[in-house]
Amino acid sequence: DTTLQPPAIQIAICDIDDIAKELGLLEELNRILSKQRTLLSNEIRKLQAQRQLAFSQQIEEYGEFPDEEQKRQLAMVIDLHKCVGCAACDISCKRENNVQHSFAWSNHILETKGTFPDLLFRYIPTLCNHCTDAPCVKSCPTKAMHKTEDGLTMLDSEKCIGCRACQLACPYGVIYFNIEEPHDAVRKDDEAIIPNCTSTGQEVIEKSGVPLPVYNPGREATMPGIRPKGVVEKCTFCDHRIANGELPACVEACPAGARIFGDLMDSESAPSRALAKHRARVLQPEKGTSPNVFYIREY
Repeated sequence: DTTLQPPAIQIAICDIDDIAKELGLLEELNRILSKQRTLLSNEIRKLQAQRQLAFSQQIEEYGEFPDEEQKRQLAMVIDLHKCVGCAACDISCKRENNVQHSFAWSNHILETKGTFPDLLFRYIPTLCNHCTDAPCVKSCPTKAMHKTEDGLTMLDSEKCIGCRACQLACPYGVIYFNIEEPHDAVRKDDEAIIPNCTSTGQEVIEKSGVPLPVYNPGREATMPGIRPKGVVEKCTFCDHRIANGELPACVEACPAGARIFGDLMDSESAPSRALAKHRARVLQPEKGTSPNVFYIREY
């Protein structure tokens, strides 16, 4: 009977009762979490079995898909001190690679830290890191995602089965999946912005004979100009331009010369010299993926 106890003892008894109730709730929560972990483990095992089956079927149909022997390591160094945050890289990438509106092969991170007047604003351009130890390549059951002799991480759309394992494995969120027909809204556009003055998307496509009102046929040199529904896509460092001795579109479009591109195996290349001169960093180094996109200095 707590009514006869001193106030301090009454409080202690109440605390013990509350703690006991909380412990009971924690035990119930642990039981629920344990059950959920078991269910999740079972689902993961099922997914792994499905991926292994798909891999076996692909091997049986196509044979082994060895990666190409590496001859150079193409990489990009981004000088944040030169970057002005204009997003010309993002725009040029979309135009060059026929990237649909909801995707961003070339993107950026915006960071604001501190309180006024002591504020720090950072604009960090992002793209596929073409990692040396790429988790997307390791997770792909068909080797549709693979490494090339240039050190690029590339996708073979014809081998992609749309399992999205690469998308889940990528820690940088730079792989996109075509869950619907790409550019569907543009292709079905039948309403002029200015009636009897401007053309609709459908009219431009019909009269120009191209898949989109704004279309770059050069992208077709090494992969589908527009990636089909059911496959993934991502930055390729503009491999089709590299094949012609040109720089990636984002590098060429940068008005400040903030993007430095070249072969890291060449000690005299522009990115090698930049990395020798400045201390460099990569995104999420703790992931152990060995990215080939580096950042020097500060925005």
